[in-house]
Amino acid sequence: MKTKKQSRILFITLGLVIALPALSFGLSQLFPATTTREITIDAQPDQVWEVLSDLESFPQWHPTITSFSGEAVVGNTVAFTNEEGDSSISFTPTILAAEPARELRWLGHVALPGLMDGNHSFVLEPAGENTKVTQSESFTGILGMFAPLFMDLGASFEASNKALANFVESKDQ
Repeated sequence: MKTKKQSRILFITLGLVIALPALSFGLSQLFPATTTREITIDAQPDQVWEVLSDLESFPQWHPTITSFSGEAVVGNTVAFTNEEGDSSISFTPTILAAEPARELRWLGHVALPGLMDGNHSFVLEPAGENTKVTQSESFTGILGMFAPLFMDLGASFEASNKALANFVESKDQ
């Protein structure tokens, strides 16, 4: 009798171990955790694109990226290191979009694909004589929906957007 009860408990436990990550993954696909920040830059979209598409220049203006290598070409794998405070993490995302003066987007993973995937983008839109830049990241994967619990990207995006604006606008003068 005890063996049957133990088997049932083991079966339920295994079911939960399989079902909960699958449910989390599925929900994150439907409802990704997304952070978005916008800024208007006093420059034309092609001037902003010139800076964004030069990935190796990111450490010159981005407050947390200390190295970035590779080319902004769809399908390319690039590499960058992000340092905030005492923590440092390196990523090797794949470029998903590189439309001049319109969009730069990449997909990176924390540890393994599907665990926590980050789809990061910069979208450029003409705004009169200026450019509206929308920086966004959506997290999916088993842990994707939990990203906001241990990552506050809002302040980081605001700081990097301001740094991008300052860098682009100083090049224009």
